[in-house]
Amino acid sequence: MPGGDNAEWFAMPIVRRSIMISAAMAFLNSTPFAADQSVAPETDLALVLAADISYSVDPDELDLQRRGYISAFRSPEVVEAIKSGFTGRVAVTYLEWAGPDSQAQIVPWTVIDGAETAFRFADRLEAETLHRSGETSISAALEQAALLFETAPPAPRRVIDLSADGYNNAGGSVLAAREWVLWRGITINGLPILTDDAANLEAYFRDCVVGGPGAMLFSVQRPEDFAKTLLRKLVTEIAWQGPVALVQVAAHPSADCAAGEKQARDDYLRQLHDLTNGRSERWLPREEDWPTPK
Repeated sequence: MPGGDNAEWFAMPIVRRSIMISAAMAFLNSTPFAADQSVAPETDLALVLAADISYSVDPDELDLQRRGYISAFRSPEVVEAIKSGFTGRVAVTYLEWAGPDSQAQIVPWTVIDGAETAFRFADRLEAETLHRSGETSISAALEQAALLFETAPPAPRRVIDLSADGYNNAGGSVLAAREWVLWRGITINGLPILTDDAANLEAYFRDCVVGGPGAMLFSVQRPEDFAKTLLRKLVTEIAWQGPVALVQVAAHPSADCAAGEKQARDDYLRQLHDLTNGRSERWLPREEDWPTPK
């Protein structure tokens, strides 16, 4: 029975109780243990930290992002959030991603159960060389992150924590990737880094990227705010207790989920026009070569 106060529970309107029970059952049925209740959880949470390293992230932002993750796992707030869980352990891995063929798991699955193991994870991450790559394929990042759970320790919650400073502009459809990931019972949380070039990125993440039980969206208003926003998000994410989603995904997105692909096509056509002095018609891509996003 939800809650610790029976009188308060039974005093609730029956409709509200029914909604809470339905939400709780939906959550339980979405966990990896719904199919096999004999599997005992080794950790409270399996978490993929998926960090954007595409060329839209300049070197200073790349450094701020990496240092934000390092400082978060050296913070007492994150350690206390981990220890507050049922097992007091979480499994974490770090994935860097850019274009469709550019994803690298640079820190393997690590079980963190206190300050020592948290610091060890941070030290391992700090020792890795910073890299940048080309395009921004959120769809490929989601798909690759989901596959990493195949080697993760058993956990009742599986979460992808994805940061990005731009729209999906390469690879498959971000909506199709999200649907595939959610179908596997994995939650997608978002950490959009808002820039002048991606003014509507927060709405894009809400409508096109995040989803699943307890989905969260924490926006970074300025690159220098990344560390404190990430810390708040990780603490909330790790210590999360209930089946209520923190972000409601719209049935009919208001954001354009093909915004990145359209921008990439427009940039290409603009460059082509400049290179040919306005006589670019014969070199225009055919629809079957580069389908116009819908």
